[in-house]
Amino acid sequence: NELDEAVRENSKARIVPLRVKWAIAMAGVVAIVMGITATVITQRQYDALMGQAMEYGSSLARFIARQNAASALAEEWEVVDVAVQEMMKTGDFHSITVIDRAGVVRASGDAALIGQRYGAPVAQSLGTHHGAVSLSRYVAQGEPVLGFSASITFQGKPVGRVALALLERPLQRVAE
Repeated sequence: NELDEAVRENSKARIVPLRVKWAIAMAGVVAIVMGITATVITQRQYDALMGQAMEYGSSLARFIARQNAASALAEEWEVVDVAVQEMMKTGDFHSITVIDRAGVVRASGDAALIGQRYGAPVAQSLGTHHGAVSLSRYVAQGEPVLGFSASITFQGKPVGRVALALLERPLQRVAE
């Protein structure tokens, strides 16, 4: 009877067959590898997106500085302010501020700043781009902002500065 009982016990079907265990284990390995790969790819895409945004903002800050160099040298701030107001109408910028060589705001998307001493926001420095544009990240009105600051020069002499700010949230939405 004991021998018969032992044979019956050994011949009972296992709760989970070995084939199912292997399939579950392999599915787990594949899921982990896919998760790690997706994370790495997403991070690289976000880094590439931020790199393009930094390039765009830097180029734009340098462009604005070069376009307004003659007007800044001649202190024709009304011309510069009109150009800034037209650029602000696109809605692509958080802010554009043009500062003279004495540190006074002469043109801005925010009319209340004009004539005031420029106070740079407290920001995390992200270095410089091509040695000409200072990059930073800060929070303005509860929103993360990328800041770009470029010197306005005329024939190699500094005549002012452009501070450009782009909202980071649209970039984050694209990345998501």
